Amino acid sequence: MKMFKKSNGVLAILLVLGMFTPLSVMAAVNEVESGNAGGSVVIDMERSTIGQGFFIEPVKINFTEGETVFDLVSRLAGPDNIIGSKVYINGIKGTDAGVESVVIPNYIVEKLGGGDTATAKAFGNAGTDNALGTTSYSQQGGWMYLVNNLSPDVGMGDYVVKDGDVVRIAFSYWGYGADLTGYEWGSPEPKVIIGNKDALLKAVAIVNTEMKEIYLSNDIIKMAYDNAIAVSTNMVASQNEINVATAELNNAVAAFSVNASYRTHVQNEGWQTLRKNGEVSGTIGESLRLEGIEINLEENAEYDLGVEYKTHIENLGWEEQWKSNGQMSGTEKQGLRLEAIDIQLTGADADQFDVYYQVHAQNVGWMGYAKNGESAGTAGFGYRLEGIKIQVVSHGAPAPVAAEGTVGNAFITK
Repeated sequence: MKMFKKSNGVLAILLVLGMFTPLSVMAAVNEVESGNAGGSVVIDMERSTIGQGFFIEPVKINFTEGETVFDLVSRLAGPDNIIGSKVYINGIKGTDAGVESVVIPNYIVEKLGGGDTATAKAFGNAGTDNALGTTSYSQQGGWMYLVNNLSPDVGMGDYVVKDGDVVRIAFSYWGYGADLTGYEWGSPEPKVIIGNKDALLKAVAIVNTEMKEIYLSNDIIKMAYDNAIAVSTNMVASQNEINVATAELNNAVAAFSVNASYRTHVQNEGWQTLRKNGEVSGTIGESLRLEGIEINLEENAEYDLGVEYKTHIENLGWEEQWKSNGQMSGTEKQGLRLEAIDIQLTGADADQFDVYYQVHAQNVGWMGYAKNGESAGTAGFGYRLEGIKIQVVSHGAPAPVAAEGTVGNAFITK
């Protein structure tokens, strides 16, 4: 596949990922080198120019400082899925949903002079292993990329990703990217107006997390999400349609969500930075004890809601008094380990939500989820807590996805 570069909207042709679900994408990409985290990006993989929609829906993933677009997608795809090399990539295995699913949008035919659906199907795809790539469905087929709705002037191996980037890996059927940007080669004016969807893709990525099943259990969010996917895959959606879909999804998620924030005091490290909504606070595999914890709920005007918690402390046992809304539970500068924790919601709307929490305990690993005041951890064994995850969900919604390697019950005692 040739590498085309153009500053006014024709994209550098690129290649990309194997078949992944949003959750597997996050699992693969969020394992960055310790101490070298560069931030996060929103990334997707699109086939809307041939009517196949997303191959990978927008997800927010972490990257290591200095990584390029090529590094990121190569880390996701694995060498076995890429046909070719960094310099000359012919295709990516598993990305074609099949000739029967090909539907060429009208704007490509009417505005860009491209082949219609029958023409594309007749041309076919000679790629093996269901690979989309060079000359799939037309002589001009190939993968391209956008960053922040612009076409970089460098190839993907030279573009160093930055925190907050929106990276779109998109299959171009016609015009070497003209069907993605609206600009034909050498033309200063667009042949077709294609809106900026970056904010919408960010909104979709908020849902595409371990909380997705929980979010979509809410009818209002599901309706807004389904519309957002439909607008995202409509190449000629108007900017107003895009903006409305973005606002509707963001508002639905905000009204539904109660964000838990928390931080832990860790042996030899002190207080860590705040974590949120199922992120791990503490350490894993470093044999460091948790000594204290602070938990809070971010303000949401829709609900009267608070949180309280107490811990089981080395030599002291269970605290007598509940701590609440950001107060410290545990000890500081005493070298005493936390062994277990109870967490529960308070306020007039507490019955509308469940709080789930999962702990990583010495000699046990990740234990099962506890919720709504149940104990998590151990008592009588002298085992330290090393990490914790906390999430608030609507009452009766499914439990969050458990950490890999989760074993046994939430709490064990002698």
